[in-house]
Amino acid sequence: MVAEETDDAPAAVRSLLAAGVDAFACFGPLDATVRAARQLAAAGFDGPRWMQHLLYGSEFPRQAGAAGEGWYVVTAAVDATALKTERARAFTTAWRRLHGSVPGPYAAEAYDTARMLLAEFARTVPARGGHRPKRAALGGRMAKATYTGVSRGYAFGDFHEYHSDNQGWSDNTFVHQVRDGRFVQRGSLTDLQRAAEA
Repeated sequence: MVAEETDDAPAAVRSLLAAGVDAFACFGPLDATVRAARQLAAAGFDGPRWMQHLLYGSEFPRQAGAAGEGWYVVTAAVDATALKTERARAFTTAWRRLHGSVPGPYAAEAYDTARMLLAEFARTVPARGGHRPKRAALGGRMAKATYTGVSRGYAFGDFHEYHSDNQGWSDNTFVHQVRDGRFVQRGSLTDLQRAAEA
């Protein structure tokens, strides 16, 4: 445990290595995680290494370089290129055609959010007159909206929170690993649990 806004992380890493840990999790900001990655690599530590979910899609692979190889992150963000559904394939194909590259981190979520918002916006505009809807009316519609996106369905609970049951949460939470300087999706928590049980 390292106190926030202190720089005693190197001492903490040394202490953990001296204690013989066989896995390491760093939930600090980018710069602290990069320093930890370098320190672990210099010590020859090759056990599982985990970073916080906010670092998915960050500059971690580039900044950490070789020291960042093999690090894991768990997040609800999906790499659409790793999915086998028709919806994900269509999204990836359209993205490649438009941008000349594979979809980057959070591309599917951004696409789904924009499409869901535009769909509800269109439903809120009166059929005649075409006046812009009141913000409150659109907000009310969004809270009741359901939408099927690239990788998941979207629905909201009584308090406008994202609604997902335990199975949905497991199906839509993904493990990514840094490989060859980029984040590579290894599967959902459900996929990995099934693999472990096989």
